[in-house]
Amino acid sequence: MKKQLFLFMITSMIFNLSAQNLQYNLLIGTYTNTGKSKGIYSYTVNMKTGVFTQKSVATGISNPSYLAISPDKKFVY
Repeated sequence: MKKQLFLFMITSMIFNLSAQNLQYNLLIGTYTNTGKSKGIYSYTVNMKTGVFTQKSVATGISNPSYLAISPDKKFVY
């Protein structure tokens, strides 16, 4: 199960690079129909230390498993 979750996280990533400190924003869409996940998770990833820090969770969304970023990078669909 952990391998599947890791692969899902990798394929679901959307990065926003901050060159000064090598930190990225990571969005992870999940399946919510099993009751184990809540929606879209937002993390900060420090590429220097390898630390993932959860920032927020967008809940109340039915199975947001596929995410796409708008061309202007202001919205996630």
